[in-house]
Amino acid sequence: GATGYDIVFPSVHMHDIMHKLDLLYKSNINQHPDFKNIDPEFIRAKTDPKGEWCLPYAYGSVGIFYNRKLVPKLNSWEEFFAIPEKTGNKIVMLDDMRETIGVGLIMNGYSVNSRNPDELKVAQDFLLERKDQISAFTYDVVPLITSGDVAAAHWFVGANIWVKENPDELGYVIPADIYHKPVNSFVAQFVGESNLVRSRVESIQGDEAHYLASDGLALVGPCHDFSVGEEVSVLLRPESLEVVSNEADIAPEFHTISVELRQVVFLGSNYHVIGSIGQNNRLITAIVQDPTQHDITGLEIGKTVQFQYRRDRLHAMKE
Repeated sequence: GATGYDIVFPSVHMHDIMHKLDLLYKSNINQHPDFKNIDPEFIRAKTDPKGEWCLPYAYGSVGIFYNRKLVPKLNSWEEFFAIPEKTGNKIVMLDDMRETIGVGLIMNGYSVNSRNPDELKVAQDFLLERKDQISAFTYDVVPLITSGDVAAAHWFVGANIWVKENPDELGYVIPADIYHKPVNSFVAQFVGESNLVRSRVESIQGDEAHYLASDGLALVGPCHDFSVGEEVSVLLRPESLEVVSNEADIAPEFHTISVELRQVVFLGSNYHVIGSIGQNNRLITAIVQDPTQHDITGLEIGKTVQFQYRRDRLHAMKE
């Protein structure tokens, strides 16, 4: 009920709520010359599709902030929830209904934006079953993690400020559950390098869908309640692609993408193999994490190579 604020920083859902409650001023900020620098992808509020009321200011992620001395490595929410039982160390979660119930939805394969009462009940039950293993629900996790009082915390991307200062002892990870199967294209682009392709559902055969992009790139993957003709975003993470220089080596259970090799780059411990496809030279990237399994030195720029993938590693999302 406080008043007198000139500027506030609401998150997207509060933007919509405040708009409906007539608490915002229509500033027409979208008419400012520098508004052209705002990526339209960040204008997310349903009540302000043109950015007339609010200016996108910042965005981030929610993941796991952890102490490497207590937990050397974390990759998933499943590993996070297993910490108390496996190691005897503590975990905490955010005191935030949306973020916390969101983890419960993710863990059960549902959208974090679900309004389905049955799905929300499943997510609620999942968290209640683990309540005794969660030491606290709080925002104040930094001193708990840095001191080692708590092994891992459900927290924001801002944790990387402390990770950068002390990378040997602290870590932050966006769980693999989200990385490989994000809820939409915005999340897919945000959480890491991706081969994200806007496609059309060309055909459906049982639980398998064939997707076709405007430049002719054809992909095969699971069908998620789609209809023929529906526009979707299709994601193939670079780590899910294998490089095959000899077509005779293609495994029968794999699907392939033929690309013209453009570049091979060594980054850290991985090779990034980049190829192009179609008239628009769409770039597709494969990450080779174990060079001993691939003849990287035998690849020739300008030659055709095959990227192969398993059907279940492709993830399609509604626009």
